[in-house]
Amino acid sequence: MKRLFRAFLPCLAVVAAALAVTMVGGGCLGYRAGSVAHPQIRRVCVGDFTNLTDEPQLAVLLRSKLAEALAREGSFELADCARADVRVQGRVVSYALRGIGSAKLRDDAVKPDDRSAYKTVHYRADLVVEFELVAARVEERTVLAAAMLTGEGAFPEVPDMNTARQVGLEQAAADAAAQMAAALSEAW
Repeated sequence: MKRLFRAFLPCLAVVAAALAVTMVGGGCLGYRAGSVAHPQIRRVCVGDFTNLTDEPQLAVLLRSKLAEALAREGSFELADCARADVRVQGRVVSYALRGIGSAKLRDDAVKPDDRSAYKTVHYRADLVVEFELVAARVEERTVLAAAMLTGEGAFPEVPDMNTARQVGLEQAAADAAAQMAAALSEAW
């Protein structure tokens, strides 16, 4: 009996391995690799974005971050507006900066229940953007209706708060651009 078991042991190991591969591989049969973007949209142009805020250069920053996000996303080819199938355009509606984290400055023993014992050390930048997708060459019809989103960026307090604020706004623009790229490729 031992000899018979030893003879079938390699066959049993092969069968078990084949069964494991079949079970693991069978769970992935419904998945598909590749783009989920609309099949008729291949080339995208980053159009004009209007800046409705008092912060200069936000629209320019958003356009560059959107071009980077679309290139990184990979579902579309970036093209100039004369060759593109669609154009992404919109406006920077608003931005906000607010404190999101604080640090304790002094011990409670000095002055208990004192709100001035804390100082804001982390901030958040929110960038509200409205965008739409328009056919670039065919009678300017709307392909994807206008949608609003909010990009977020965080930054710490540093001696030069203006530079830190710019970094936070840049992160918020990059986040908004990534959300737009995802919305364009997954909207269908």
